Amino acid sequence: MSNQSFFAERRYGDVSVVVTNRFGGYSNGPFSQLNLADHLGDNLIAVTRNRELLCEFLDADSLKVLAATHGAEVQFVDPNTTVQPGDGLVSKSANLGLVALAADCATIALIDPVAQIIAAGHCGWQGLVAQLPKSLVNEFTRQGGIPSRSIAVLGPTICGKCYEVSGDRVALVSEVNPSAVIDKTHLDIAAGVKEQLSQYGFEIEQISACTAESDSLFSYRRDGITGRHALAVVIHQSDN
Repeated sequence: MSNQSFFAERRYGDVSVVVTNRFGGYSNGPFSQLNLADHLGDNLIAVTRNRELLCEFLDADSLKVLAATHGAEVQFVDPNTTVQPGDGLVSKSANLGLVALAADCATIALIDPVAQIIAAGHCGWQGLVAQLPKSLVNEFTRQGGIPSRSIAVLGPTICGKCYEVSGDRVALVSEVNPSAVIDKTHLDIAAGVKEQLSQYGFEIEQISACTAESDSLFSYRRDGITGRHALAVVIHQSDN
């Protein structure tokens, strides 16, 4: 996996966060090229090879990939854990990459660089209603993460201008996240995630890009049948 395959990279002490783009992988057709999802009808051999590229690029021993359900289930994992369907993962294990996939929804990483605890989450409009960000923080803190010294990183998300939805969806989100409401038919998912996280004291960094407007990223709203890019977070084994 070369430098052309990532959209952004951040380092916080021994923790790395990477957002992939759609280039430099093995998938073809509408999944071209670096599709990391195995539930879309893409060639599974290509997806496996793409995930191997991501694992190599992260310098991780293995990956745990979310199987998103658009809810608020969060799981604590180690290298021996079988990932259950849900929208959040938390870990203390070094060299284990946590991966959240998306093609318009928000992806989230939480990092406590002192305690070396990480989390990865996936959140769309349903996740806002279910309060996935709060559930992710709850497990993160239960495992020893301290938000006031931690960083929350949001991956690229469809912008409010491009994300048109039904009025019923807007009404549901407005009850939980008023700041996510742009108008009667548009939502800003990233703003909703930040609203839920802001009360805990995280330093919040958003990797700003609209998935629907960027040709470098997958977008379900733009393309329909398409792949998924990733936000991945890993604790590198400390040299100390």
